Amino acid sequence: PLGGSIARETIADAFAGGDDSRFLQHVLTFAGHPVPAAASLKNIEILETERMVENSAETGAYFLDQLQELQPRHPTMGNVSGLGLLVGIDLVKDRDTKEQFLKAAKLGERLIAEFEKRSLILRPSDTSITMGPPLCITREEVDEIVTGIDEALGEVERQLAVRAD
Repeated sequence: PLGGSIARETIADAFAGGDDSRFLQHVLTFAGHPVPAAASLKNIEILETERMVENSAETGAYFLDQLQELQPRHPTMGNVSGLGLLVGIDLVKDRDTKEQFLKAAKLGERLIAEFEKRSLILRPSDTSITMGPPLCITREEVDEIVTGIDEALGEVERQLAVRAD
């Protein structure tokens, strides 16, 4: 039970009350409890000592590169984008026009079934696959995910008779 918030000074001042108050007054019964404070400090220590932020940037860039390398083989892959470890793939019926599959194609359901066969827990929609793996993910684990996505997309494209140009 610990949280933080960020607000511009003009917004924070509206909640702080009083002319010389410089903090946001929001009180809960567990506010300031030492157990979540200690857990939070330990988490910050782990993030720093295990270089989780750096890993997010480096491994995220690798993840994005690997997904972009799949694009030429999969006509259903539209835009592939990401920042850090938040990455996504737009799913399209036609990459040039960005036309999407009809709901009747059940693209998301088909992909879920194929991901599950490959022990991947991804929940795509009919229009995208979004991923945000843990900050501690390794390149080997990224490779496993990318291989599973490659195989699953290939199988669903076969089912839907989608062909590469």
